[in-house]
Amino acid sequence: MKYLLFSFLLVAQIGFSQTERDFKTNMGEEIPSFEFVTTDGENMSIDQLKGKVVLLNFYATWCGPCRKEMPILEEKLSAHFEDDLVILAIARGEDMETTQKFKKDTGYHFTFAPDPDKIVYSLFADKYIPRNLVIDKTGKIIYQSTGFDNSKLDKMITTIKKNLK
Repeated sequence: MKYLLFSFLLVAQIGFSQTERDFKTNMGEEIPSFEFVTTDGENMSIDQLKGKVVLLNFYATWCGPCRKEMPILEEKLSAHFEDDLVILAIARGEDMETTQKFKKDTGYHFTFAPDPDKIVYSLFADKYIPRNLVIDKTGKIIYQSTGFDNSKLDKMITTIKKNLK
């Protein structure tokens, strides 16, 4: 019985370590400041997006769960909240050419930016994608998750919709 309890606790700890604990940021904190260059060649800063709700999505073009998640983000968010929501998809470890090709091939309406050296990504974590953060209009983190899971995605979409009202 002791071994069973120990095994359960160990599995629970491992599962937890791969979700919430791997963030370098906390809910309620202000988003760390960073700059990026979009696939359209525009130099931007996350600070320029204050006043809008932002979904910060870290992905890679080769990541199966990331590719599964993005059409849902397009359908349920981008298509409906274009003026009030910014979806910033940052390609972790990918160069500009690869990121531009991915955007063109998929036709998504997000703002895309490459992060070839993982500089932006390193502000938030060391590993695991897809990774999503929702930032409210004041610049505070109100949601964060890793991995693709329908229940997490539903919770994130609900959080975004509440903050767009």
